[in-house]
Order: sequence, then C-alpha cells, then structure tokens
Amino acid sequence: MQSTVRAEWRNGRYLVIAALFGVGLSSAPIYSLGAFIEPLHAAFGWNRTQIVLAQAIFSLVVTGVSPPVGALLDRYGPRRLALSGTVIASLALAMLSRLQGSYPLYLLTWGVLALGVGLASSLVWLRAVVERFSQQRGLAMSVALCGSNIAGAIAPVLVIALIGRAGWRLAYVGLALYLLLSIFPLAYGVFYGSRELVHAGIQPERAAAAPLDSLPGLETAAAVRSREFWLLAAAFLLGGGAITSFVVHMIPMLTDRGMAPLLAASIVSGMNIAAVLGRVASGFLMDRVFATRLAAIAMLLPVPACLLLLNAPATYTYAGCGAVLIGLSTGAEFNMISFLAARYFGLRRLGVLAGILFACFSAGSILMPPLTGMLFTLRGDYDAAIQALAGAFAIAGTALFLCRRYPDLPRAGSGAG
Repeated sequence: MQSTVRAEWRNGRYLVIAALFGVGLSSAPIYSLGAFIEPLHAAFGWNRTQIVLAQAIFSLVVTGVSPPVGALLDRYGPRRLALSGTVIASLALAMLSRLQGSYPLYLLTWGVLALGVGLASSLVWLRAVVERFSQQRGLAMSVALCGSNIAGAIAPVLVIALIGRAGWRLAYVGLALYLLLSIFPLAYGVFYGSRELVHAGIQPERAAAAPLDSLPGLETAAAVRSREFWLLAAAFLLGGGAITSFVVHMIPMLTDRGMAPLLAASIVSGMNIAAVLGRVASGFLMDRVFATRLAAIAMLLPVPACLLLLNAPATYTYAGCGAVLIGLSTGAEFNMISFLAARYFGLRRLGVLAGILFACFSAGSILMPPLTGMLFTLRGDYDAAIQALAGAFAIAGTALFLCRRYPDLPRAGSGAG
C-alpha cells in the first residue's frame, strides 16, 4: 500500500501542480471583477449592476457547457480541453482591454471567456487526477482545488497594482498573461490523463488507461436511474446555492447587524482560510472514511452557523465561529463532486455524470444568491433568508445521509446500463 501511494505521487506530483494552477483559471476572472468596476464606470458610464451582470453571464455559460464538456472528456480526455480552454479564456481576457464602450460586446466577450473556462473547468483538471490517483485520490484532488483560493488571492492584488500603475486596459492584458503563462507551459508538459499517456507512448500504472468501454462503471442512463444520482444532484444544487449565497451576502449580513465593514471583510477572509483547511482536511479523510457521510457532515456544518447569525450577539467571536463553519463546508463540498461521482458511477462515463452534477452545483450558485437578496428586500432584514439557507443545508445533508454504500461497479459486457 505504502509503495503504491509513493508511486502515485512520484508519477503524478507534477500533474497535481498543473491542475492546481489550472483550477485557478475559473476563479481569477470573478475574484478580480470588483477591481474593474470603478475604472469601467469612469470609462464608459456603466453602473455597477451592468458591470457585475458579466458574472451572471459567466456562470450561465459555464453551467450550460458543463454536461457537453463532460461528454467531450469521456471521448477525448482532459488534455486537449484544458489546453484549448486556457488559450481561449486568456485571449478573451486580453480582448476586454480593447473595449470601446459597446456594452453588448462586453457581455459577449465575457461569454467567450466563460466558454474557455468551461472547456478548462475544475471538472477537466480533476479528471486527470481522478484517473491517475487511487490510494490518495481525495488528497490529490484537494491539493489541486486549492488553486482556486490561490488564484483568488493573487488575481485581485495583481489587477489593483496594474490598474494603479498602467490603467485598466493593461491590467486585463496582465491578468491574461498571468493565467496563460502560469498554466499553459506546465500543462503542456505534464498534464496527461491515463489514456492520453498511452497515446503519447508512456506506460501508465493505472487501469484507467484501458479503453473507455472496458472501464468499471455505469452507462449514463443506468446512473441517472439510480437513487444516489438524484440525491447527489439535490445535495449539490441546494448546498452549492446556499454556500454561494453566504459568500455573496456575508458582509451585508454582518454590517446590517452593526459590525464595521472592515471587520466584516476580515470575517470573510477568515471564511476563505477555513475553506482551504476544509479542502485539505476533507481530501485527507476522503481516502480513509466513507466519503458520503463526510460530505453529509460538511453540508450540515453551516446549520449551527446560521443559528449563531440569527440568535447570537453580532460580535467578532460569534460571527467568526460561524464563518469558520461555513468555510469548512465550502472547502469540503466542491471536493466531493468528482470524487463521489467516480465512487458511485465509475470511470466509464465519469465526464458526463460529473458534468451534470457540476451543472447542478453551478445552477444553485446562480439562482440562490438573487433569491436571498429578494427575501431581504421583502422582509427588510436577512433573518428569513438565513432560515431558508439553514433549511437548504439541512435538506442537502439529509440527502447525502440517505445515499447507500458505494456499489460494486460492472465492467463492459456485464449488462449494466
């Protein structure tokens, strides 16, 4: 066992590093969007709602392309998708520097950016990790997913510095170059799924290098008919939406209760630090325990956080405790999509099935933050919204608790599907 673990990391460590940088591609444009609001308003007169609408376009396109990208993953493997998506996304970011005041062109360019990110989404980068790792798959996936937090920390600082020194146009070019140069060369050199290693003439050590139809797993129709598929879909839809609602609304939730804006912002920073810890801890544990129960517990962690926000005094200590619980859940939840899809449905149609589950997560992230804002508008405070989010977490956690043990997955010719 120990020698197998060492062999996995010896052969796959650079792959994980490439995936870590690649995962950051999806978060850097969104994390840096706020830095461009004032420069774009000054240049073209667009209001904040118009500028931030790009995020909704981005999320809708990424959600829409996730299932077909999953099908392409199963057919062609992750390498070509990751490399082409990185180039498209980087070029689209650079093209934003050429805006001349056309608002439709601004949204269209963000749509192209989202297409590139969809082709090189976390789903794609994690696919190669899932194929190349078995004994410590969860830990390897978690390390790769930390790239989202790393890029989220670097991109805004880089953009603000470039805007201050060279203006917003060169800031877009600088962000595009940062992503292209930090991802493409490394990915081109080392980012191969197991079947792609065969095509490149390198002998892989994993059975996943076998022809696709001989891999263990369910066909798409059989997986979609299973109880676990719908339980996972419901859990990720509700949990993803509720977590994103807290990410978007946490600062106003706290400032409305009397907390100073700077303190509220530091609470959100602490939530992101807890998310990194949640990623690493869940990755370590996923390889050692029944991961579905771990995911259920992670999904329930924000429920006491909601109770703290509703009933405890609005002090830094109570709010910080709640933020840590939400952050730990945030880090653990996204880890689980590809991992649980592989465990329940196998590798044969993993791209399509994980793509659908990823789309459920993204759909919740699109729908629930605006609904949270609508509840605030109707009620005049966040109390009803927090209660609704607590209910969403409770239902998501219960759905995961209802999932059965991992099945024995059939191979080709066994009649599955």
